[in-house]
Amino acid sequence: RTRVVPWPWPGPPEECLAQALDAVGVRRLLGRLPPEDRDRALAEALAALRARYDGRRVRFEATIVVAWAER
Repeated sequence: RTRVVPWPWPGPPEECLAQALDAVGVRRLLGRLPPEDRDRALAEALAALRARYDGRRVRFEATIVVAWAER
């Protein structure tokens, strides 16, 4: 079964983006892009996060798969 569950970031979009860049090593990959492409990618990511910001948290959802087996 799949379930969609809330998975909010407890803070502003700027903090969420900074954490995501550090946590998954994206900052290093972005460093390989030409500056104009890097700036555009970061601006688009921040705009997407701001669209999900409610003033207190960035609202995400996660789709999880619940599986079990019996023997």
